[in-house]
Amino acid sequence: MYSSMRMNSLASTRATEEMYSSKGDDGYSYENNSSFASNDHIRAIREGRSLSSVCNPRIERLVPRRSFTPGPSHARRANKVSWYANLLEGPEVLIPDQLNVAKGGFAVIHYLKDLNGKSFVGKEITCERDEATLRMRLMHEYGAMRRIYESAGRVPKNIVRVYGVADVDFDSGKKKLLIMEKIDGPSGMSLLQNIQTLQVDHSEKLNLIKFTIRYLLVAARDANSAGIVHCDMTPPNFMYTKDGTLKLIDFGASTLTLLPPTAGTHGYQAPESQPRFETRTFARPVLVRRSAFQPATKGRHVSEGNVVNNNYQYGPVMRTGYEKYEVNLMMPPHTDEKSDVYSIGTVLENLLNEIKSEDRLGRVLCGYMTKHNAMDRFDIGYCLNNPFFRELDENMAPMTLRTLQRQMSGRNGYRQLVAGFDRNEIRKHQG
Repeated sequence: MYSSMRMNSLASTRATEEMYSSKGDDGYSYENNSSFASNDHIRAIREGRSLSSVCNPRIERLVPRRSFTPGPSHARRANKVSWYANLLEGPEVLIPDQLNVAKGGFAVIHYLKDLNGKSFVGKEITCERDEATLRMRLMHEYGAMRRIYESAGRVPKNIVRVYGVADVDFDSGKKKLLIMEKIDGPSGMSLLQNIQTLQVDHSEKLNLIKFTIRYLLVAARDANSAGIVHCDMTPPNFMYTKDGTLKLIDFGASTLTLLPPTAGTHGYQAPESQPRFETRTFARPVLVRRSAFQPATKGRHVSEGNVVNNNYQYGPVMRTGYEKYEVNLMMPPHTDEKSDVYSIGTVLENLLNEIKSEDRLGRVLCGYMTKHNAMDRFDIGYCLNNPFFRELDENMAPMTLRTLQRQMSGRNGYRQLVAGFDRNEIRKHQG
């Protein structure tokens, strides 16, 4: 009886596997068009566990699912990715490609590759040594991205694609990383450093600035519609793809609306998002008593011979006044969509200063975006409808970006060429 039950269980398991997958002529396992099951689901069925124990959160219709998983089995075992929190469907195998590509105050960037050769970015938090705090920082950014994706029902075009948090095998051991897409293009910092010497007309430079500011505002609007404030919109935190699409990255300092930020960059951070003292003027009622007595009621006029006697009744005159006084108050930091508007306005101001532009519409918009008082500052919708963007040519901006990338590649190649020569040999030939 036990053997028959065992055979029935194995038969049902095989039938379930055949329902979910089928093998082609090339030996790879292709998924059925009508249904899909991950390897975790198949493994759960084989082990007799319930499918509810398989934790694989995923937002539907965000990315197409892979149809097969090529590569040798020993490579999959050696670099198998253990997903701690899976937002989008990411690769099952990741191999470290380039380490410590970029380094900031809080994190380090690594380049990774899957078995198909597709590149990914892994963000490692280096400012925390405690495992729980490190995991909390990664999950903070993961949670912000998940909230944005769920609010939009898709991955917004101008926001980076984040796959989730995973444990990846390195030579030094496992590291917990935030896995993102790799963006092959210049960053906002490269634009700020090279726009002055960019070999295009002034009108093309101004058009690229309009393109950048407009889509930064669009990205901020997509995040704010989900209740997320980026809080660190600086040139290093946005990049361009090869086709010219702007992508906002690094939501590590983001927070919910009306809450204080976790971090920020000096010079780009809005005044209301920082702890500060503000002088407030108040008024309080006071009772004022006049020192001099004034006639309140005039008496009867009596004439006695040559003396005129004027009888008056005198009394104190009292009135209520107001006294002004000033108090320095510690204002708690808070953020909203206008905090990101202030940061974007600072980016606009720096770019206009780099090309020495006196565009009147741009300067007026910049002035209203960087108002110290948030009540006087433009919101995102008003900025997007500003006449400054009226003559924006969106087809010209990607061509200008390709010119920028070629110019940067030429400079980097020249530096590598010069670095390969001996300086003494160069001086000998120059002498």
